[in-house]
Amino acid sequence: MSTSTILCQNLSGNRQMRILLLVVLSCGVANAASERAPGTVFRDCKDCPEMVVIPAGTLTMGSSAAEKSWAVNHGATADALADEAPQHEAWLRSFALGKNDVTRGEYAAFVRETSYPAGEGCGRDGGKWLKQSGVSWQKPGFKQTERDPVVCVSWQDARAYVAWLNGKVLRSASTSEGPYRLPSEAEWEYAARAGTTTRFWWGDDEADAASHAWYKANSGERTHPVGSKPANAFGLYDMAGNVWQWTEDCYTDSYRYVPTDGSANETGNGCLRVDRGSSWFYPSWLLRPATRERNPADYRDMIMGFRLARTLESAPRAELLSVARAVDLKTPDGTLLKASYFAAAKPGPGVLLFHQSNRTRKEWNDVAVRLAAAGINTLTVDNRAYGDSGGTDDSWNKEKRPKHSRADDNDIAYQYLVSQPGVTREVIGVGGAGALGVLSAVEAARRHAAEVKSLVLLSGETLKDGIEFLKHASQLPELFVVADDDEYPPTVEAMELLYINASSPMKRLVHYSTSEEAPWIWYEPFDIGRVPATGGHGTDLLGSHPELPGIIHDWFVTTLVKTPGHAPVDTLASAQVISQLQMPGGVAEVTQRLTELRKNDPMAQLFPEITVSIIGQDHMRAGETRLAVEVLQLVLLAYPDSADAHESLAEAYLADGQKDLARQHAAKTLALLDARTVPASSWSDTEPRRGEIRQGAQDVLEKLSAAR
Repeated sequence: MSTSTILCQNLSGNRQMRILLLVVLSCGVANAASERAPGTVFRDCKDCPEMVVIPAGTLTMGSSAAEKSWAVNHGATADALADEAPQHEAWLRSFALGKNDVTRGEYAAFVRETSYPAGEGCGRDGGKWLKQSGVSWQKPGFKQTERDPVVCVSWQDARAYVAWLNGKVLRSASTSEGPYRLPSEAEWEYAARAGTTTRFWWGDDEADAASHAWYKANSGERTHPVGSKPANAFGLYDMAGNVWQWTEDCYTDSYRYVPTDGSANETGNGCLRVDRGSSWFYPSWLLRPATRERNPADYRDMIMGFRLARTLESAPRAELLSVARAVDLKTPDGTLLKASYFAAAKPGPGVLLFHQSNRTRKEWNDVAVRLAAAGINTLTVDNRAYGDSGGTDDSWNKEKRPKHSRADDNDIAYQYLVSQPGVTREVIGVGGAGALGVLSAVEAARRHAAEVKSLVLLSGETLKDGIEFLKHASQLPELFVVADDDEYPPTVEAMELLYINASSPMKRLVHYSTSEEAPWIWYEPFDIGRVPATGGHGTDLLGSHPELPGIIHDWFVTTLVKTPGHAPVDTLASAQVISQLQMPGGVAEVTQRLTELRKNDPMAQLFPEITVSIIGQDHMRAGETRLAVEVLQLVLLAYPDSADAHESLAEAYLADGQKDLARQHAAKTLALLDARTVPASSWSDTEPRRGEIRQGAQDVLEKLSAAR
């Protein structure tokens, strides 16, 4: 039985709340759509556009430095491409997207039924895009068929069409509360790429553009019927060219703070709205899936159209059923431990997740699905006597010696994970929640220290041997998460104790603060309904803080896939090192320590680039040029590919009178920026920042030339 069916049955007869009524009315539609497999094409009603079910998956959103360089060489400006960064991973649930842009005929049905106004003019006039009266979706200034994409529609017009369509499928008045909507920017790019990572969805060759899209060189300065060019791998037509397509998102000039779960970025009603895909009027470099544009919500233009998205209400559950595999793990005493295995589609690392004592493995489902979609094989397990597992648990009983070892049970789960085909057994992550889960996770990491490359701990504590392990695990990436409203105090203090004892500079603390901590009522391991849940403990945090599953997903992707066994160094985590290098002789000591670490691990880090760079700049501002050079040399040793580090050192050398070295590092700065093969620094790669670095290097060279 699907989630939607259960919901429908539970709500039947309750007609008092409007939102419940909308859910009831949409149950039949929700069930029909959510049960279709990816690639299925469906239509909810006679006037509804055809929709295609898009599979769940992950997306590397944005463009690489190499792609930006190509675009600049083909007509773009660096400023126009700056908002395509930083590249980042986004996880998307299954959803449906319009097979085509909404057509003129489909939009006309909406207008006939609602008498929706065409508006006061539409942008036209040879590229100036000044609004002209008499120009509208009905008369855009060129001939159209009913199968051409509708144009001269604003974001507001598109939302009105969405509300009308929701009213039809829900059999109610027009409403924004329904399955149809505009796609998020992440959904749009994911669907446009259709699994590719190339410059265009069809490949890297610009010469093939005319065979796949309508754009400036082949459009004849007008739109063309939808579906006239080939579909991409997801079965979607015209995802490049013909018309720009509105998305739900508010525009920001960087991806640094956008959601990573595929949802739309919303910053307020007055924002500019993002449109994607380019159009018949523009050159080929804009046909890239990474291209972004933005316009006011009331903006109408003869290059602007839209495409619908549709939420599949039961998609998360359907994905779980299709990805997870039930597993029985047998212990030496015959007890069956129940587990769920979420296999990735290709070989990759593994993650083992432990639950807290008052929850079960199912609380990790959403995170596990995300990780599997990102290429990380994930095992969740119910501990002995918890959830679906059998046996009894005497481990908390001080008077009765347990006949089993929890750590041995956990080892059985660990060995199952690393034995699975496709699991890279040398790259494993472990996560745990609550007193039981954190204890289990730290113990698993301690027993398998050589293979465990990442640790995630939510709201718990460990014993003395676990703390000793964290003290000595100086290069293990560790994510600690805790909330002040945790219903089992003193969990906050226990997690802070783990954090300060952990010696790794690659640790991060996520602390959700409130004005005061929750009162003590009872212990988590012995909670039999005594303590009301507040959403502040363990895996309950995943629901209370919607961004947290994405944080955990990104942490494991970084530490297991992108840079196994490594995470960006945190300023708070490296406080001792930062304090040391500000003491007499400290820079030399830290330099020696980093050099020794690099002999075994060339990627080892002890401090964040920007933090120590600030210290060097402070010496510069104080006129202590020799100390500035010493500190900034250390920064460059740690981050040798950073144009920012080279530029800062060039300025320090110039101030210290070392002109040849100043010239050498200024030139190296410009070479790195021009090559665009690596980020400008470890902390920022935006075009404005690159511009500042470039200007600094050029200023150094100009001063050197003037001094000759």
